[in-house]
Amino acid sequence: IACANYIKKDIVVKKMIEIGSFQGESTSLFAMYLTPDELYAIDPHANGYDSNDSLSFSNFDDVIHNFKVRTAPFPCVKYIRNFSVDAAKQFEDDSFDFVYIDGDHTYEGVLKDVKAYLPKIRVGGYIGGHDLGRKEITDVMIECFDDVDVHFEDSSWLIKITPEHKRSFAENDLPGERKRKS
Repeated sequence: IACANYIKKDIVVKKMIEIGSFQGESTSLFAMYLTPDELYAIDPHANGYDSNDSLSFSNFDDVIHNFKVRTAPFPCVKYIRNFSVDAAKQFEDDSFDFVYIDGDHTYEGVLKDVKAYLPKIRVGGYIGGHDLGRKEITDVMIECFDDVDVHFEDSSWLIKITPEHKRSFAENDLPGERKRKS
């Protein structure tokens, strides 16, 4: 809620993506607090996607049922059952106001999501996510962005997309990757 309220004070979110919607709890909160026209909830709901995450071994028939019940009051929610990097291909660059990453929590998974979705966010929009403080996620944020702009009590984080982020990405490097290569 704090993350949504922070964004709402700065921009109007018309289109957003949530990577990793699980049972739809945060999906419903984003729909309620940000009131976007379109909220794409992307989750493969597949067993074993992250061996270190016990939730990836859930009964996904129940999870999907719970997701659909929770999000039913929000017609803006569009459910995409797919892996996030594959789903990214269907979206145009610079077309989203906010992308929230809370899917595959491995270092590689978070890095792939940042690389796949940063181009989809317009300048002035936000990329954010959950679980900052987990080593894998924190490492990606430091490597790619030096740091996050805002960190919330629930471990959510936000970065406002600047022209420099877009320029760096267009040059085929995320902002922090040049330092790593030096």
